[in-house]
Amino acid sequence: SHHPVSRAFMGQRPPTKATCVTFRWRAQGVPSQLSVYRFTKETALRDALITLHTEQQGDWWNARSVTVSSRMKWNLVFEVIAPAGNKRPSGVLVDDVEFTDGECSAYNFCTFEDECLPWRVPTEGNEAKFEVERSGSFIKLPQDHTMLTEDGYYLLYKSPGLPGNRTSLQLREPTRYRCVALWYYLPMLSDGVQLHLEGRTATPENAWKKQQFRPSFRGTVIPVEAVSGRSSEGFVAIDDVLIDEKECKNELPAQEFKCSVNKTVPMEKVCDFVPDCANGADERNCGACDFSAHACGWNLDDARNQGNTAWRLERVGDVPQSPIFKATGLPSGHYLLLYGTKTRSTQHGIASISSPTIRNTNKLCTMEFWYNFVKNGASLDVDLYMTVGGFTMAVWSLGQLSTVPKEGVWTRAAVDVGRYPREVSFYFTTNQYPQGKAMFAVDAILYSGCALPAKQEECPQGNFHCANGACVNSYDRCNYVDDCGDNSDELDCGDHRLGCSFDTSFCEWTPEAPSEGNWALWSLNSPSSSLSSGPTRDHTTGTHEGKFLIFQSSMSRRNATIVGPTLDNKQMCMITFFYTMQGRSEPLLSLNVRTTKDGQWKPVWEQRRTTQFF
Repeated sequence: SHHPVSRAFMGQRPPTKATCVTFRWRAQGVPSQLSVYRFTKETALRDALITLHTEQQGDWWNARSVTVSSRMKWNLVFEVIAPAGNKRPSGVLVDDVEFTDGECSAYNFCTFEDECLPWRVPTEGNEAKFEVERSGSFIKLPQDHTMLTEDGYYLLYKSPGLPGNRTSLQLREPTRYRCVALWYYLPMLSDGVQLHLEGRTATPENAWKKQQFRPSFRGTVIPVEAVSGRSSEGFVAIDDVLIDEKECKNELPAQEFKCSVNKTVPMEKVCDFVPDCANGADERNCGACDFSAHACGWNLDDARNQGNTAWRLERVGDVPQSPIFKATGLPSGHYLLLYGTKTRSTQHGIASISSPTIRNTNKLCTMEFWYNFVKNGASLDVDLYMTVGGFTMAVWSLGQLSTVPKEGVWTRAAVDVGRYPREVSFYFTTNQYPQGKAMFAVDAILYSGCALPAKQEECPQGNFHCANGACVNSYDRCNYVDDCGDNSDELDCGDHRLGCSFDTSFCEWTPEAPSEGNWALWSLNSPSSSLSSGPTRDHTTGTHEGKFLIFQSSMSRRNATIVGPTLDNKQMCMITFFYTMQGRSEPLLSLNVRTTKDGQWKPVWEQRRTTQFF
C-alpha cells in the first residue's frame, strides 16, 4: 500500500471520567509513526490521543502515558503507519499496557511523587546511583522542593566518598526536547559532590536553586550527571524537572505601559484591540495607518532599512513615477514607499520594515492594506512575514498571487491573521534587481475583526455561553478554533462530534487509490517554508507545528479523492472544515455525499476560485 498501516484494538472498557493508560514501546529499523486512539462506536477514530515518531534512541524501552475520558464504552487502539517504499526489516513493539483510575500525572513534569516516565537512571555497574528518596528520611535535607514538607520526594545522590564515582539522569528520547528546567540542592562542601548540567558545573549553594538548559543531541554530553568527591558528607538532590519541546524562554520581569503620569497598564494589554487606558493611548500606534501624519509605529529606523533601497514615508507624487493619488483617491497626503535613491545595475536592492506588536487576536482578525507597484523592467519580490511565538511565516507574497495584479494601480490585499493569544508582529521585505528601478507603495493599513467577543449576561438562543462570558454560535463548538477567547468552546469535545485535525493521522479518512497513470494523492504535509510550495501555517496551531491534508499538482490536470467515515443520517448532520486553494490552474474542490456503499457521489458544495494564502 501507499503507507502500510496496522491497528491493534484492545478489549472494550466501561465509560470513564478519567483513566490513565501507561505503555512501553521500542522500535527497530526505519522509524514509523505510532498513534494511540480512543475508539467508540459513536465517534470512531477521532484525533489521536498521542502520536510518536518511533526513532529508537537506545537499547531500552520507552514509556508514555495518556489520559482517556469517555461517556461511552471504549477501546484503546494502537496504530502504526510505516514509511512508504521501505524494504528494511522494521517494526514497533508495544508492551506492559496499564490502566489506572484517575488522570495521568503531567508527562513532562516530574516531581518524583510518581514514576518519572521520560527519564531513566542507568544502572550498569555497582556504583552509587540516583535514587528517589522521601525527604523526611534524609536528615540533611528534610524538605523537598515541590511540597516543602518531609512527606515529599526528590531524586537523591549520596556520595560514597569515592572520587570519580558517578551517576546520571538521562532522557529516553533526547532528540525530542529542546529545554530542561529543574531545581537542585547542592551543599557547599569541600571535595563534595559535583553536579554537571549539560556539561557545565553547577554552583553549590545551601538552598534550592533553579537552572534551565537546552539538552544536547551529542551522545557524549549527559544532561544531568553527579560525580563524587572524597567527602562522604556530600550529596545532591534534584526536584521538579520540567521538559519542553520548545526552546527555553528567558524569564523577564513584567513590563508596564505608561498611559499618563499616574496610570499604567500591563504590556500584554497594549495593542490588544481593547482600550485599557482612559485616553486610549494603549491602542495607538499599533500598525493600522493611513500615513497622513506619521508611520503609526512601523519602524522606519529598522537596521535592515538603511540602504539606498529603503521604505520611506513620502508625500504623494513627490518621487518620480510614484503614485499620484493615495489608495483612497486623494491627491494629497503620504504613503509608505519602497524605492532606491540610486540605480546600480549589478546590485540587489534589499530592505525590510517591521510593524508594532499586536496581541490576543480574534479568529476573524484580518490585516488589510493597499499596494501599488511598477517594475520598470526590474525583478521585484515583496513578501509579508508574520512572527508568532518564535515562529516566522510568510503570509503574503507578490510573486505567488494566483491572479497577477496590474502595475500602476492600487490593489487591495487581505491577510487572514487568525486567533493568537500571544504577541504577533509583521514585517515587509523586498529584493529587487537591479537596484533602484522598481517601486512599491503601501497605504491604508487596517486591522479588522481582531477584538475578542465581548462579555454578555445572557446569550441568544442557539449560542454557547463561554466561561469568560462571551457568546458564540453553538455550531462553532469543537471546531479546532478558539472562538470564545479562553478556549472554553474547545473543552469537553471527546464525545461531541466525529472530527480530525490531521495533525498526526488521517483518522477515519481514507485516500482512494489513484487510477492507472495518475499518481496524485491526498497526503499529510507539514507547513512549507515558502508560499510557492504550500501553506506556511497549520490551521489548527497557526504555526509551523502540525499537519494538514494537501493535494498538489504541478503540471497536467489531476484528480484525487479522500473518503470520510460513515455517518448516521437519522438526524441533521453538519460538517465544518477549513481550506485554502492556490495556483493558476483553475483548481476545483468539492464535497460529495452518498447514501449507499457503492452509490453515486452527489455534490453538495464546491469551490472553483482561489483563496487567500490562509
